[in-house]
Amino acid sequence: MENSAHRDVAITLQLALFYTAIGVIATRILSIIFPLSIGVFDIHISFFAMIVLCWSTITLLSPVQDIPSKRTIVATFTSIGSILDETFWMIVRNPPLIPDSPDQVGYWSVESMIFTIFSFALLMLLTWLATSKWPNYKPFPRLTWWEILFFILVMYAGLVAFQMSQASIRFEIPNSERSLMILGYEIHHIVQGQFILMIATILMLTASGRPLPRRISFILATLGCLFVADQILYYQFDFVTDERYFGAVTRISGAIACSIMAGRLIYLKLKNSENLGDEEE
Repeated sequence: MENSAHRDVAITLQLALFYTAIGVIATRILSIIFPLSIGVFDIHISFFAMIVLCWSTITLLSPVQDIPSKRTIVATFTSIGSILDETFWMIVRNPPLIPDSPDQVGYWSVESMIFTIFSFALLMLLTWLATSKWPNYKPFPRLTWWEILFFILVMYAGLVAFQMSQASIRFEIPNSERSLMILGYEIHHIVQGQFILMIATILMLTASGRPLPRRISFILATLGCLFVADQILYYQFDFVTDERYFGAVTRISGAIACSIMAGRLIYLKLKNSENLGDEEE
């Protein structure tokens, strides 16, 4: 078992390198037909990648197997590659909120491709550092019901808190002063959530069951899932605005996303309990 665990951690970097690159290349190729315009929505490839990344994160949080399957690792890094490739473009596709900011650029611009290459290199560096620090994989402990309850409460309470906190100041404080801004462009918290999830998944695939990394990865995964769920469909609007963020579509889609993730976590917990019962018999 120890040799198998060591071997699985040893190839994590190779899988990350290969399938993240596949995600980037596939996204570039599929940009011929994406985004898909459906009414007021522009559905990007990264929309599906975000769903896959959240699903993989939940799977890693409450694994059925002692060692992550290759399918989970492949899905994780392929989705990360797709997200990285569209991140820059998704940020600058809407006009800047601050005057005299850098001009908008397209998906195939030099700036977009440089961002993708830089992000890819940074991801590989983080993965290499993690696999070097933790060369031996230790099974991720099953979540307790209390931890699952904490995850669910944070998800739903977070949705309400985001809406209420923003609604209370939206008319008094300009969006540019209450949002994270880089070079005049708003960095929505779904973007922050994507990167939080990437760090969480790297920790779970490498540091795994070690006590401190486990707690950190659990907290990061919870926050990342919340940040993504809150704006999962909102970020697919052809033009993102405050009015659309406070609309029914954003609220309902956020609640549905949270419910799916909570349901998935509960299902895996029940499946783990069933498997444990079978082993005891």
